[in-house]
Amino acid sequence: MQTKLLIAGILSLFLGACSGDSIRIIDAEFDTAYDYMNFSNYLAGKDTTVQIHGNPFAMNKAAFAQALTQHMQGANEGMPTNFTTTPKYSDAQTTGREFRVIVAFNANPKPSTLCTAKKIRAKKSAKKPDDVLTVHLAWCFENDAHSAITAETSMPESAQDPRFRALIRQSVQDLFPQGHDYVLTQDHGGPKTND
Repeated sequence: MQTKLLIAGILSLFLGACSGDSIRIIDAEFDTAYDYMNFSNYLAGKDTTVQIHGNPFAMNKAAFAQALTQHMQGANEGMPTNFTTTPKYSDAQTTGREFRVIVAFNANPKPSTLCTAKKIRAKKSAKKPDDVLTVHLAWCFENDAHSAITAETSMPESAQDPRFRALIRQSVQDLFPQGHDYVLTQDHGGPKTND
């Protein structure tokens, strides 16, 4: 069993004094094999496959996928990649290996199992406007989760809501740190507190 580096502590990113909303990074795991250069060397300038589980908004699946991947573009540190649910070529064809980013909404997976889970159950929509939206992201190197992030925010109204965009972009940024201490050293506004 590979050892996981669990970043303890619950971190918050406060978004502007006007909105009062926050992005909360509530869990971050990095496999001991995590190496930012694996992502950069294999996928810089290429398509990065994104697999989506769940849709928190009442909108078409394809339209949601387009909105989500659009928010992901340029959010990672370093060399750009094209996050897409419809890669032109499979990772195996372009790199000889299978890579992908798993994105799951309002699910309850163990982050490190996202890359091997055969089925991830996720809610399709939120029934209450004050629900919290939780997103889980995993960077899968073959079938191993080399990094995994869980983040949350107050329920956005749509896929174009600034809160949703910020949630996705912060999660992608933290999924690909150039060093393991990246998330720990960022100023996310302090620990989350229970009201």
